[in-house]
Amino acid sequence: MMTNNKQQLLLLNINRALIYFLALCGLFFDYTWAYVVSLTLWVWLAHCIRYEKMLLVYCRHLLSAPGTD
Repeated sequence: MMTNNKQQLLLLNINRALIYFLALCGLFFDYTWAYVVSLTLWVWLAHCIRYEKMLLVYCRHLLSAPGTD
């Protein structure tokens, strides 16, 4: 992949914050879907980060190649 460690750490921290937020929403507001989504994201965290990195590389490629329609 073409992302550096700093970007990977940032993606990891964003995903951790999202998991924590969804878990708190499930706890305080009794949202079952928030628990399910947070647990799913936690289980699939490595795959989610890999897909997010691929998406970042693809978006950079699109932005760096103007007028290729």
